[in-house]
Amino acid sequence: MNNTPGPWHFDGHGINSPEGERICKVSHSDPYEFPEGEAVRNARFHADSRLIAAAPDLLSTLKGMCPLAQEILKQGPDEVTREVIFPVLEIILKDAYEIIQKLEAQ
Repeated sequence: MNNTPGPWHFDGHGINSPEGERICKVSHSDPYEFPEGEAVRNARFHADSRLIAAAPDLLSTLKGMCPLAQEILKQGPDEVTREVIFPVLEIILKDAYEIIQKLEAQ
C-alpha cells in the first residue's frame, strides 16, 4: 500500500500529513451549524474528520494484530494457554483503546 504516512491530523477543515501537506479536504458538511443564527460547532463533522484522520493508526493496529492472531492459531487449541493469550490481548486492547481515545477526543 502506498498511502501518505501518518499520523494524519485534522485542522478544522481537512486532513493533513505530519509535514502539513493536505491529504483531503472534508466537505461532506459544514464545520459549523447555525441553529439559531449563531455558529455552533458541528459535532458530527468533527467526529467524522477525526475518524478519517485516524486511518493510518487503524491500519497500523490491524497490521499488528494479524501476526499476533496468526501466532496463536499456529499453536493450535491445545497449546493456547493463558500465558499465551493474555499478553496478546493486552497488546491488542492497549492499541485499540489508544485509538478509541484519540477518536473520541473533543
